[in-house]
Amino acid sequence: MLGVWFEQQRVGILERASGGLAFTYDRDWIREGFAISVSMPPVEGVYPIDVATPWFANLLPEERQLEMVGRILGRSTGDVYGMLEEIGRDTAGALSIGGPEAPETGRYEALDEHALAEHMRRLPQRPLLIGDEGVTLSLAGAQSKMVVAIIDGRIMLPVGGAASTHIIKPASERLHASVENELLCMRLAGALGIPAAEVSYGDAEGRPYLLVRRYDRSMTEDRTVRRSHQEDFCQALGRYPTEKYQASGGPTLKQLFDTIVRHSTAAARDRLTLLDMVIFSNCIGDTDRHAKNYSLLLDRSGCRLAPLYDAMTSLIYDNITRNMAMKIADKPRAEYLERRHWEQFARSVGLAPAATARRVESLADELLQRLTEIAESLDGGVPAIMSAVKMCADAIRDRTHKVLANCRV
Repeated sequence: MLGVWFEQQRVGILERASGGLAFTYDRDWIREGFAISVSMPPVEGVYPIDVATPWFANLLPEERQLEMVGRILGRSTGDVYGMLEEIGRDTAGALSIGGPEAPETGRYEALDEHALAEHMRRLPQRPLLIGDEGVTLSLAGAQSKMVVAIIDGRIMLPVGGAASTHIIKPASERLHASVENELLCMRLAGALGIPAAEVSYGDAEGRPYLLVRRYDRSMTEDRTVRRSHQEDFCQALGRYPTEKYQASGGPTLKQLFDTIVRHSTAAARDRLTLLDMVIFSNCIGDTDRHAKNYSLLLDRSGCRLAPLYDAMTSLIYDNITRNMAMKIADKPRAEYLERRHWEQFARSVGLAPAATARRVESLADELLQRLTEIAESLDGGVPAIMSAVKMCADAIRDRTHKVLANCRV
């Protein structure tokens, strides 16, 4: 039996059950706490394996990252309980699995440039630095990454259950210019008024990386890291990580909009924000934007849509599909969407068709107006960065022109 904690208060217990996991809220948490998921309101009784297992499985790394973590820990990839027992102290969101936050054991180790470069070098063989002494954290996703805390401007490694504040994504060995790509797309989203995680470019001994500020963490005046709770839409809709793609039977955009209508405390605003995220993703060609790349924030006041994260254009890569992970009006290719398709999509998710089509046009227009400015602000005069950013910007510009032209048909 594993305790599930928020700061120093126990939320509930996680237990092995036949074929999976079961979760039960503590009675005190039912009276005073918040739902850890829109799929699991804080009520008495046991949430069975078909509800609890996929939710907690979504806290773990995915695909090859999960296989490697399993080998390092000596656990089966299907042993969600055993994995979380080992690495569940700092997860996406606010929960600590296996014990409360422990200020007396949690600590931060300063990383100089050489140490950071060495850690990034080891990530392909040791995802999230799992197996290192004191490292007890887990993040979902298939991409190589590590978590750090930025305290007084210094990069620190959280150990012993200490909370992180940032994610470091080293340059991908598989995808050229991945750092510059995501940097441009995320900054562009923010410039268009779309709530987005803050990102910046870094380099450690010639190893580029993207530094992402976690929107589910904040720093108090006394330098204490506070956690905010979140869940992705696979968790909200009770799907396993392997079901994140619509083509694999995973969530649709309609289900995301319906979830917001049912649960958000700011549903009208969140629906329009989600619409902007969808339009933006189609304009930039973010074909890998699946259900785990959209999230909700939850607290005692309710539920709301989380900022955008993990935005990249796939258009510069030959080995990635041009089909969008989530369809519009049952159409997978963004460049072929006409006005009638956007209007059909709007009707399916409860939005005004004409207003939705106008929003596609206005957001695409603004993107084209801001793209060059944002791209030129990122290169810092470094030729390699300049070239990579320009390549991504050119691809985005071409796709957005197509989306805009077709929406006027």
